[in-house]
This record gives sequence, structure tokens and C-alpha cells, in this order.
Amino acid sequence: MDLRDLPRALARRWGLFFLIVLGVVAAVMGVTLLIPPVWESEASVRVRAREQGGLGSGLLAGLEEALPTGISVPGLSDTDVQTEMGVLGSRLIVAAIADPLSLQVELVRPRREFRTNVVEVLEVGVDAPRGVFSFRLQEDGSYRVSSRGTRTAVPLPDVVRVGEPFVLGPMSFRILPAVSGDPPNEIRLRVRPFQRMMEDLREDLKIERENAGSRLVTIRYRHTDPYLARALVNGIADRFLQYSETQNKSDSRREVEILTAQVADQADHLATAEARLQAYQEVERIVAPDEQAVQQIRRIAEIQVARDALQVERTALAQLLAEVSGREPPPGGDTPYRRLAAFPSFITNPAVQEFLQALTELETRRAELGVLRTPENADFRMVDGRIREIEEQLYALATDYLEGLDTQIASAAVSLEGFGADLESIPEVEIEYARRLRERTLQSEVYLGLQARLAQTRVQEEIDDARVRIVDTGVIEDRPAFPRPAISLALSGILGLMMGLFGVVAAESGSPFARSQRDAEEAVGAPVLAGIPRRRRRWARSSARVEIVTLSDPWHAAAESYRGLALFLRSRGSEPGIVLVASPSEGDGRSTVAANLAAALARQGVPTALVDADLRNAALHSLFGIPHQPGWVRAALDGTPADAVVHEVESLHLFPAGDISTHPLEVLSSQRVTAFLDALRSRYRAVVVDSPAMETGHDATALASLADGVILVARSGRTRSESLRWAADEIRRASGRILGVVITEDGRERARRNIRRPRA
Repeated sequence: MDLRDLPRALARRWGLFFLIVLGVVAAVMGVTLLIPPVWESEASVRVRAREQGGLGSGLLAGLEEALPTGISVPGLSDTDVQTEMGVLGSRLIVAAIADPLSLQVELVRPRREFRTNVVEVLEVGVDAPRGVFSFRLQEDGSYRVSSRGTRTAVPLPDVVRVGEPFVLGPMSFRILPAVSGDPPNEIRLRVRPFQRMMEDLREDLKIERENAGSRLVTIRYRHTDPYLARALVNGIADRFLQYSETQNKSDSRREVEILTAQVADQADHLATAEARLQAYQEVERIVAPDEQAVQQIRRIAEIQVARDALQVERTALAQLLAEVSGREPPPGGDTPYRRLAAFPSFITNPAVQEFLQALTELETRRAELGVLRTPENADFRMVDGRIREIEEQLYALATDYLEGLDTQIASAAVSLEGFGADLESIPEVEIEYARRLRERTLQSEVYLGLQARLAQTRVQEEIDDARVRIVDTGVIEDRPAFPRPAISLALSGILGLMMGLFGVVAAESGSPFARSQRDAEEAVGAPVLAGIPRRRRRWARSSARVEIVTLSDPWHAAAESYRGLALFLRSRGSEPGIVLVASPSEGDGRSTVAANLAAALARQGVPTALVDADLRNAALHSLFGIPHQPGWVRAALDGTPADAVVHEVESLHLFPAGDISTHPLEVLSSQRVTAFLDALRSRYRAVVVDSPAMETGHDATALASLADGVILVARSGRTRSESLRWAADEIRRASGRILGVVITEDGRERARRNIRRPRA
């Protein structure tokens, strides 16, 4: 359909359009009222990145904390947030909250009531039987219980009273006393398998970040009971917070235990060094070396002490490396390289501390994955492999450090060779004293470092440094999330308008009637010569003459269309001659077109005759308001001259039909009628002939063979395309020449305004 024809189609089928619109709106609103409302609740938590240790990680962690919520550096702690989101939606967290809430129990009836306002679920385990349990109100206010859909037999109580607990197999419930004021006629509960409920719950539970890179995670859930929806999201947030705090405290506690053991071990070493120094001083009676002797041998002593210290450290480290290199790690356990971190020289080494902190965090991650996944899981194996890799790096660091000790010892030996003579003169007592003093000093520094680290860890353990914080808690909204009647009404209106337009287009496309110029041209195989718009009347017709719009209202758009049709007949290169106006059926406006076309030709100065050849239902004399007698048919048969039966109306010569013959086809096929029309052709430049409808007989077919051209008239939306095609075929079989089609009540021309009248 052409879009220009759509307004006309809507005007014709406004009833169908509004019926479809109202039907769609009623259907959508009916479904909206039948669907149980769903309430949404949401809570949000803020996840802080893990502290990985090291300068780079510390800078990133500090940068992250400095950024406002919702703004982050791309890739900053993204893996941590995704991991925490996975933990949030894990079965470990969700099942622990869904089980106490008994979400597998649904209230089916009464509709639009909340389960928490009707029934209290006292106990429903994970092995609760599936089925539907109905409670019907009795006259005494109690309820009778029935069940269906249960795969196993479930013992049912004989009667259930409001406010009293009752048992359904392994389940126990209580109808709340609040319903006693207006008890529902039926209470229906549906129990689903716990596993099926968990599958649906994990699909319906939405855990999302507010935006890309955000550390704010939102938990959303929809349920027919707003109290259960709120309880679920708040319970998941609280459970996740407890889980995170437990994991953090476990990590801190483990670090404290390791440092405590190292401090105790180092305290023993320090006590031994102090005891040896004190015993040596007592045996040798040394309070302090002579200042002069100290000045003389200070440099040599320092080199000697440094070399001895390096040698002792090198021996101890080489022995430790030999021990850990020859041992294989137990299946699933840690490698012996972990012992290297406890070597005294490595305790204060920043690189070793970074390795230890990384190992601690990776072991925590491996413990978390061990709860959720199997050791064959790819994530678990990746974390385990990373632990092995760091332990091997620790071993490589110790090996490099051993090589450095060898280099320093060799360098010290070269330096001492130059001071051999001086070394021989230094008393052995002073050298031994200095060596034991250095040993005590070294052990003291290591001990103090471990003490400081232990104190810092204990303080950190006591500080509330939670990685997860609850930002928003779930609340009960004042209206359901779905469906929204106002939104449903707006959408149903839009959908109804679209469906209404589609229905009108479909009805018009499948209509058998010719409604547009395209339909008429396809049916006839000839062009549309004019489209005559409908003329609206403000008052009742006082006389028939007002139908001749070219005479009564020449400034109307219809009159302009008739003048254009007349101009077309004059511009064909020859005289119009005899023009037959025909139509397939009655009511197409054929006589009106013939009268207005003849009047338009006459007013353009063309000698024109209008012949009423509709001998079955003559109407032209009524249109012009003249008597129907004498008629041209009787004059043609009797040989009467044409001047005796002509009526002149404003330069138009009209020949009424007169008496209607009982055999119109025989009359129109006679030689006298042919001779009469030939005489008019020789006298007038244009002879417009109005014929009867073709469905009433073959009168128009007989006249078509006598005419110089035929104009078919079709009424938009009333004349069938098949009838128009049949009429055109009949005219062509009678050797008639079809000039074109005129469409009356053309919707495309309807919007045209009247031609502006010239000012006087």
C-alpha cells in the first residue's frame, strides 16, 4: 500500500483499527493483572584489592585507594574483583542463605499475597519432597489438606488450625494468626526440589559491577515476596563479609605464628652468643681492649671479622642448600626451598620478604580454590604452579647469594695477605674478643628486626582492615519491579497502534476492491485519467442541479478534476467524438461523471452533446432538472430530427432518454440508433454518452463498438478489481477503445483544497 493511501484506509476501516487497538490493550493489561508482581531488592559491596607486596604493588594499591568509587585504572585489581564476584555467587555463599529462607517453598494461592504474611516455614530441609499442597477452609475455621504431584507418599495431617504448627512429612509449617481475621478459602504451597531451586536461583541472582573497572559490586534478586528478596541479598552480603574477614584473619594468624617461631629461635641464638662472650671475658678477665691496641688492629680486625662472618655465613648457607637440594617435596606439599626464607641473612632481605608475602597470598588463594574446586582445576593448578615458581626463585636467590659470599671471602683473603705480619703481632685474646662481640651484635640485630616485624603483624591483625565493606543494604520498594501497569499501558498502546495499522494494511492489501490508482490501472490496463474527490455537503440538497459541480461550484477541487479530464480529451490530437462513459456496477458515479465532463467541455467552448443512453435507469434529466420527455430514443426510432428532442443547459445540449423501452439492448443495437449517433458526431465535436451499468446487461458493450473511446468509472473502495477487469475485457472484446479510468471519491484527492477564487 502507498503511504499516501493510508489515511483513506484508516477512515474506511476505523472500526477495525480501534477494535485491534482496544483488543491489544485489553489483552496486555489482562496479562499484566494476571501475572504475579515481582519485587526487586539489591545490596552493594565494595571490594578492595589484595596487597601483593613490593614497591610496584604498594603504589598501585595506594593509587586504587585514592581513586573515588567507580573510577579505576584499567586492569587495576580487576582479577581480584572478578574473583570476589565468583565467590559471591558461589554455592558456598548462596546455599547457606537460601536454605534457611526455604526458597523452594512458593505460595501459589491466594494470589498477590506474600508467603511471609500467610505461612511461616519452620523447617524444610534440602531433601524436602516436591509437590503441591492445598489447604481448603472448613466451616469451623480449620483447613483440610490435600496434595498432588508428590513422587513419594507424604503423611498429611487430618486438620490444620491457624496459628498451630503442623507437619507435612519431613517439613513443618504454621499458618500465621494474621490471616484469621479474613482467612482465605484456599492456601496452596508448591515445594520444588532444593537442587532445582538452587539452579534457578543462581540464574536469577544478578551479581554485576556498576561499570567497567568499578570496585562496587551490586547484588540484585527478584521474587514474588519482597521480604524474601530483601533477606536473600542482605544475607548474601553479610555472609560474604564474614567469609572475607575469616580468610583475612586466618592469613594474619598464620603469619604471626611463623614470626613467633622465628623470634623464639633467634632469641636462643642471641642468648648463646651472649653467654659465650661473657664466659670468654670471665676466663680471660677482659673488661675492654686497650684503646691503643684497638686503634692499631682495628682495620685488620674488621677485615678478619668480616671474612670470618662471611665464611660462617657461607658455610651455613652451603650446608642448608645441600640439605634442601637433595630432598624431594612430598606429594601435594611444599618444596623444602621454603626453609631458605628462615636463614638469618634473608630475614631482613626485602626480596625474600616479597617472596614470603607472595607465597602467603598464593597459599590463601589456593585454600580458597580448594573449597570451591578440585586440584585438577586449571585455576588451582595455575596457583600451585605459581607457588612452585616462587620457591624456585627463592632457591636461585640463595644460590646467587652464595656465589656473592665466595667472591667477598676471596677478596677479604687477598686483603689479609698484605697484613700477615700485623696479624701475627695482634694478641689472640683481643681477636677472639672482637669475634665474639661481632657474633653477639649480629644476633641482636636479627632478633630486634624479627621483634619489630612481629609487632607490626600483630597490630595489623587487630586493626579492622576488611577487604570487603557493605555499602548499601536491600530494602523493600514501594512498588513491584514487574509488571508496571503504567508502563504496560503505554507499551500496550504503542503495540496496539502498530498492530492496528498492520491490520488495516493487511485488510486493505487483501481487499478485493480497487482503492487506489495502482489497483485501477492494474485491473484495466489503462491509465487513470482523473481522481474525483468526494464533495461534502453542508446542507441537504435542495435540487438535483447541485450534483453538477462544474456548473454549481466551479472553484471546487472536483470541478478542477473534471476540467482536467476535458482538457485531456481535447489534447489527444483529434476531436473527442463519441465518448462512452461506462462502469461495472450501479452506484459508481457514472452518470455524475458523464454530466460534469460534458458540462466542462461545453464551458471550454467545445460544442458538446450529452446523451442519456441508460434506458434501464435514466437519471440525467433529474440531475439537470429538465423533463424527461420528449426523449431521443423515440425520435431516433421515428426519424424525428434531433433538434426536436434537445434541451439546452448553459451551452450544453442534453438529450434525455425519454420512455424506457422494455428491450434496451435491441433498441441500442438498431441501425436507427447508430444513424442517430452518427448524426450527432457530425454535428458536435464531442458527444458524451451515459450508458447503463455493465452488470445489468450488454447495453454498454453494444454502445462501445459505436464510440470513439470509452471511459470506465470506478468508485474507490466499492468497485471490485475483478469487476473492473471483467468490464475492460468485455469492452475490448466488443472492439471498444478504452481511454482510461476515472476514480470517484478518490481518497488521494480528498485533501486538496478548493481553488482560490479570484478577487473581484
